[in-house]
Amino acid sequence: MGAISWQPDLEALEAVSRNPGALEVCLHMAALRRNGGLEPFLEHVRDDGDFDQTTKAQLAELAGDESFLLAVEDYVHRTALLN
Repeated sequence: MGAISWQPDLEALEAVSRNPGALEVCLHMAALRRNGGLEPFLEHVRDDGDFDQTTKAQLAELAGDESFLLAVEDYVHRTALLN
């Protein structure tokens, strides 16, 4: 995996990695972003009545931050190698 130019906030990365739900969403969104499937996922979220407006907005904001999603993915892989 290549170097990430974005300087991640280690506290944010650690917080996400310790929250199984948040980690799952971030890793899923990172994979979708790499494979071109993020927009259909976001359309589904926008149309889904089970998500409140705050959650929809947070997911849309997260989806727009590719560098953070990739940093989470990189952080999880690197820390897994150390453990």
